[in-house]
Amino acid sequence: MIALIDCQHFYVSCERLFNPQLCGKPVIVLSNNDGCVVSLSTEAKALGIKRSDPIFKLSKLVSMHDIAVLSSNYTLYADMSQRVMSYIENDGYDTFVYSIDECFIRIPDHPSIDNYGRQLSVRIQQHIGIPVRIGIGPTKTLAKLANHVAKMTHKSYCNITHYPTKALMKSYSINTVWGVGSQLKKRAQKYHIHSIYDYMTQPFEFIKRHFHVPGCRTYHELHGTPTIPFYDTVDDPKSIIRSQSFPVHTQCIQAIEGSLSHHICNAAKKLRKNHLY
Repeated sequence: MIALIDCQHFYVSCERLFNPQLCGKPVIVLSNNDGCVVSLSTEAKALGIKRSDPIFKLSKLVSMHDIAVLSSNYTLYADMSQRVMSYIENDGYDTFVYSIDECFIRIPDHPSIDNYGRQLSVRIQQHIGIPVRIGIGPTKTLAKLANHVAKMTHKSYCNITHYPTKALMKSYSINTVWGVGSQLKKRAQKYHIHSIYDYMTQPFEFIKRHFHVPGCRTYHELHGTPTIPFYDTVDDPKSIIRSQSFPVHTQCIQAIEGSLSHHICNAAKKLRKNHLY
């Protein structure tokens, strides 16, 4: 079984850890040039604020609801991320750090796996002070989906094997699945595939013909067959890509510059880690 451990609203949680007065208040953390929102608390989300919103558009909302607006502190976030990941690695299971606030762990499938998942969530918050959400499934894709289900149901833990598969898969759109982007979603809708269940119940030959290798990989992962390597690394890659699309159309130059700077830093970090030029 594979577990995905996700630190909840990570940047905000780090700030609250060192400033408890922020707990229970709406909090937003801005990009490295204070241009747009990169992290926000549950209270801020309830006010309609979204990630990537330019701060200049939120001035009235900020003053009206006394929202705490913070500049990002990436040194602090990197340090807290290292603490969380080190604590998880100390359990002795295979660990793959996926991002600054997410990691996968590979654990045996045994009767007490649910107790381990729930206790790990509690232990991390008690010892490190960062709330986490844990999703467990037989593949990385299903672990990601379990984590999403935990988020949607406001729980800190979800083992997807405990859910009625048909009902669950019918209730979530295909673009909920890890790795399904806008282009694959459009192609799926073209063939009247809207939910995860619609995708899973197609004949494999149909998926192979219309969705190619990435679609086949996702198809197998959703059926519980691992096809994505646990350690997702490539020796001597010919290129390094670190990118993410914006959730909404934006012409905000600060948001674009902030995102570009963030991903260039991550790409350079990967370059150095692999001793490449």
